[in-house]
Amino acid sequence: MHMKPLRWLHGEVKTPPMTTTVRKEFGFLLRLLQDGEALG
Repeated sequence: MHMKPLRWLHGEVKTPPMTTTVRKEFGFLLRLLQDGEALG
């Protein structure tokens, strides 16, 4: 399966500041969702 790159767009979406650790965790969870995993 080809994995699309995940890019964080600085300043495009108004969100609270995130640490590198939080961005990595979000990226991991987004990857699971893209692969069809249920997080609930």
